[in-house]
Amino acid sequence: MRAIKKWAIVLVMVIFCGNIEVYANESLINTRAVIGEDDRTIVQDTEIDPYRCIGYLETVFKDGSKIRGTGFLVGDLTVLTVAHNVYKAGTTVSKIMFYPGYNSLKEAADKTPFGSSIGSVVHIQAGYVKAATERERQKYDYAVIELEQPLGKKTGHISLGGYNTAFNEKVIFEKNVVIVGYPTGTNHYMVREKKKADTMDTNGYMVLTKADGTSGQDGGPMLQVYNGKYYAIAIFTNYTVEGKNAGRYITKGVYDFVKKYAR
Repeated sequence: MRAIKKWAIVLVMVIFCGNIEVYANESLINTRAVIGEDDRTIVQDTEIDPYRCIGYLETVFKDGSKIRGTGFLVGDLTVLTVAHNVYKAGTTVSKIMFYPGYNSLKEAADKTPFGSSIGSVVHIQAGYVKAATERERQKYDYAVIELEQPLGKKTGHISLGGYNTAFNEKVIFEKNVVIVGYPTGTNHYMVREKKKADTMDTNGYMVLTKADGTSGQDGGPMLQVYNGKYYAIAIFTNYTVEGKNAGRYITKGVYDFVKKYAR
C-alpha cells in the first residue's frame, strides 16, 4: 500500500511539472510487425549475458488496464524502456514490476532467476506527453525507471552504444542488430532475432531494420557487438511506414537523459 501511494505522488510530479498537457483518449502505440517469415527464436537460457540484463515489464494503471512490455538494466537500480510502456493518457500508474531474465520455460519457482523489483520512480521527457502527433512522440519515446531493489548488482548492465563511443552510426549499418524482448501472446517467452541494421530514418533518430518485432517487445534493446561486448544502440519502439521495424537511436540527448538518472 505504501508503494502505491508513493507512485501517485511521484508520477503526478513527473507528468505535470512544467505545465505539461495530458492528451486524453488517444492511442500512443504504433503497430509493430513480423516482416515476411517470423524468424524469431526463443531464448532458452536467459541467465547468460546479455539476456540476464533484459526483463519482462508490467505496468498496472489506476483504471485497471495493464501494459506488458520489455526493459533492460542500464544501472544497478535503473531500467531503460519506452515511454508508452509506462504512460497512458487519462490515468496514472498504480504499480510497475520488472523481472530480469524472466523465463517462462522454467517451473514456477525458477521463472525469475534474479528476482523482481517494484519500480518506484519513472522519468519521461515532457516532449512525449506534449507532442501533437505520433511522429513527434517517436522522438521522445523512451523512459527511465528507478527500481526499489538493486537487481543490476546480480545481473550486470547493458552498455549504451550510439553516439558516445567509437561504436557509432558509421559502423552500425555494417553490422547485424539483435532485437530481444517479450512479445505478447507467447506466454512471456523471451525471443530474439538478428538481421542487418538497414538505415537511419530521415529525421536521424530511428534505426530501421527488417528484424521481426511485435507488441510486448517494445522497450527491449536493439543490440550490436563491438570488440566482443554487447551494446544497446537503440530502444525498440515501433513499426514505421517505411516497412521496417524501428528503434530509438541512442543519440547524445537520450544518453544524457539516461545518465542523469542512472544509479
